[in-house]
Amino acid sequence: MLRKLATLLAYSYALYPYRGYGRLNNAISRVLGQQIATQRVHNFDFSFDLFDPYWNLLLAKNFIYEPEVEAFLRRQLDQNPIFIDCGANYGFWTLFALGLLDDGDCISIEASPKTFEQLKRNVELNDRHPRLINRAVSSSHDDILSFETSGRNHAGASISGMKNFKNAMSTDVRTTDLKNILSDVPANRPILIKLDVEGAEIDAIKGLGNFVYDLDITIVSVSYTHLTLPTICS
Repeated sequence: MLRKLATLLAYSYALYPYRGYGRLNNAISRVLGQQIATQRVHNFDFSFDLFDPYWNLLLAKNFIYEPEVEAFLRRQLDQNPIFIDCGANYGFWTLFALGLLDDGDCISIEASPKTFEQLKRNVELNDRHPRLINRAVSSSHDDILSFETSGRNHAGASISGMKNFKNAMSTDVRTTDLKNILSDVPANRPILIKLDVEGAEIDAIKGLGNFVYDLDITIVSVSYTHLTLPTICS
């Protein structure tokens, strides 16, 4: 019954996007508590809260999640790269890439400790074993930053000060940089990096250091307001 309600809500928003969808879902979630469901997407199983207004849209068959990113990644993954998922959230694009790559070819990075736990659950749900890192991608390694969320809104979380969330909650997280992540990656493999780090993209790219010249790197940068597909090659 609850799944049918969440599905109906998802279809309504997918057909006619309207203001207040997030508040409506959050209000239901506060009353019912967390209701974890699993949905088959592409060739993997993906779990989330039924009344998570960001992810429950996957319940609507007429909804396609980030189609531009999917099209771009499909073309790039055909080249058998090492895939680095920066800002992995619940692991949607990590699991998508694992449909075409081996476990050892995927590195998934998520800063929020709470979101990271759901990322691990989704990976385990599909019996896959990529490298998982609970850190914030930055221009330096092993510093401490404050990671900020607004209530249940994990999807738009950011480093404190980049956004002004109402009723914000913050958690201290350690940083890592892409140079450190790529230090043991074979130099003869192309690198595909998905960046969705809510305003910290420039710092993340600075963290590549000289690797930006030494390796064959392609970056897709994603945000809620724009999508850019720059390519950086040696």
